[in-house]
Amino acid sequence: LLFVADAEMASEKKIDDILCKMESTSAKVELYKTSKVKLPMAELDYLKTLEDARDFMTMMVTKTSENRQQLADIFGGDCSRIARIRTVLDEVVLSDMNCQDQRVRTCTEACETIEKVLEDMGLGWCLKKAQSEEKASF
Repeated sequence: LLFVADAEMASEKKIDDILCKMESTSAKVELYKTSKVKLPMAELDYLKTLEDARDFMTMMVTKTSENRQQLADIFGGDCSRIARIRTVLDEVVLSDMNCQDQRVRTCTEACETIEKVLEDMGLGWCLKKAQSEEKASF
């Protein structure tokens, strides 16, 4: 039982770390949007965090297909984690060079899957509230 709790804490820490990186790299994309030198690297760093978030969310959906409790523990509750991911995805505008990168689409799809699972678990109202709060503070 202790191992399960440790694994869950590790998963929460992992997604929290990914979220912090998503938010900091998205801020750099915004900061460097007029720099032909710094923008490409900022966007690539951001896209790497999308890849990490996508892989984590996909793993959670696959790993919890029989029992959604761990997914609910990590992304449910106040739904702030998934709302933060959605907000970053919706608000960041990439340059023409990277706007068609598949990681944006695949991360968005993974996010939508988690949102759908949370809605199916009866957390739709909480998800909408968290998304509104995140958009207001972004």
